[in-house]
Amino acid sequence: MICQLIWDVDGALFDMYSSIVEVFHRALQAEGVAVDVAHIKRLTEVASYRSLLHTIRQRNGNAR
Repeated sequence: MICQLIWDVDGALFDMYSSIVEVFHRALQAEGVAVDVAHIKRLTEVASYRSLLHTIRQRNGNAR
């Protein structure tokens, strides 16, 4: 189970969006959550990780 996930995506030092999206996608797959990589990319560009998780949970019918 994922307990915490922290990342810095402001691009101050490195543009990590593609790596972050891939890692987030793998973590969600490991938890049995099916979500499109493009959807994760869109959300990481405009939302906090908490908002991202909430949106994905709602989409998959297991909002908490």
